[in-house]
Amino acid sequence: MPRGKTTKPKKATTIEEPKRRTGRTRGRGKAMASSESKVAVGSKRKYKTAASTDAAPPEEAVVPVPKRQKAGTSRATEETDRAVFVNVKAPKPEPEKRGETGAKISHHSHRQEPGEVMTFGQGDIGQLGLGEDIDERKKPSPVRGDLEGEEVVQLVCGGMHTVALTRDGKVYTWGCNDEGALGRPTIEGEEYSPGLMVGLEDVVIVQVSAGDCHTASLTNTGVVYCCGVFRDSNGPFGLAQPGPPSPSPIVVYDSPTSRAIKVVSGSDHVVVLTNEGDLFSFGCAEQGQLGRVPECFSARGGRKGVKYLLDPQMVRFRKSRGVKTKFSDVFCGSYTTYAYTQSRHLFAWGLNNYGQLGVNDVVIRYVPEQLPSDCLDTSEDTDGSREELEIAGGQHHSLLCHRGSVFVMGRREYGRLGMGEEEKTEPLLPTRLPTLTDIVSVAAGSVCSFAVSRSGQVYSWGMGTSLQLGNGKEDDIWKPTPITGKNIINRKVIASSSGGQHTALLVSLPNES
Repeated sequence: MPRGKTTKPKKATTIEEPKRRTGRTRGRGKAMASSESKVAVGSKRKYKTAASTDAAPPEEAVVPVPKRQKAGTSRATEETDRAVFVNVKAPKPEPEKRGETGAKISHHSHRQEPGEVMTFGQGDIGQLGLGEDIDERKKPSPVRGDLEGEEVVQLVCGGMHTVALTRDGKVYTWGCNDEGALGRPTIEGEEYSPGLMVGLEDVVIVQVSAGDCHTASLTNTGVVYCCGVFRDSNGPFGLAQPGPPSPSPIVVYDSPTSRAIKVVSGSDHVVVLTNEGDLFSFGCAEQGQLGRVPECFSARGGRKGVKYLLDPQMVRFRKSRGVKTKFSDVFCGSYTTYAYTQSRHLFAWGLNNYGQLGVNDVVIRYVPEQLPSDCLDTSEDTDGSREELEIAGGQHHSLLCHRGSVFVMGRREYGRLGMGEEEKTEPLLPTRLPTLTDIVSVAAGSVCSFAVSRSGQVYSWGMGTSLQLGNGKEDDIWKPTPITGKNIINRKVIASSSGGQHTALLVSLPNES
């Protein structure tokens, strides 16, 4: 069994949980605050889930940045493990016909079933998309505005913003736009309702992902765009280049020989899967989530500089019996990454202070580590089909959905694992939840969890302080519980996603329920 190179056991990086609110006030600023949050001066952002050191500077560190590349120029590298283009200003690809149905790349994660967007939880920064006058919802509520009449096929929640992808390849965003995560200019109040991301009019988007302060979009030609910024324990440090946030989408990955077919985001990192089965990662590396940066370079690249983190570079794996490891899927938690090989082995790396990687210890992994081979049933079904696999992760816990079953690992507080209040252990290996069957997808907020069944029932459990469990109460839920509401009666839930304080559901269209 190939195993990744591990580091000497050390004390894991500490990431504080959101503190419970003792009272509630309406309007902006009632978001939960982490004791280690980093808030930009003059920013509206009240909640930021980010890893930090024990002693935080009183203000954001001013990052010396190297001389910036001239706008409009591309940067080719001689190394084979780098993306071909990493630009400040993106050159536009050849114009695509809007709504073109024949995608030039494909992956089973590209969703096709259309639905309606519904949100609930806290929305005082606009992340619910229900308008400036509505800053919380206890039950699923439909998002209208510019989304009315659109057929949404994918829905993702960032830390405090939400992204919706339509069937014809358009991207709508709403929520906090302090650092450009929406990919469109907004004036006061416009971030509370869905709006079309600018700069993508000539391309067709087939997949989106979102982190705390960034949004990534994948085109049907295998090009990845990003907007916003990556942050670490010292504050923002850049996107494609060191420096300020990018308020509109720019190209961050474009290779004619190794095209992207899937893009996923953690809180502050992005991983790209290519058609050749390789993985490219970029962003924050402080918790080992890039899988290619040694600990000595994890803080802003060390002597190699920030560009070492921001340039998409290949995640290297040891050869197995002389054969190079190739991948078929990839997933991200807040500070973790999981990759599934074409030979059906599961690898993980990143923050592991509560055993959320599922590798049977609590040591951070800066390079890929293979999970025990017996944690998954990797045999083929009788019809020869590939098994279903989906992984999601919060701050300190992870969910694994495999062939209808849900497995959990990591921290148990507030019920996020769904194992019951009487269960005191914190599993270091994937542990099955017997109460859930026939599950097809899972999602994780910072301190809560969700699962969707094949029949379209959605379940939630974990911390309820922000109303993001959808049960109408602020109590914690220790076991998976169905979400109900008048707006989803006799409707099938297609998918779920959760951010720092809010949750979004993609619900079947009324005439298709």
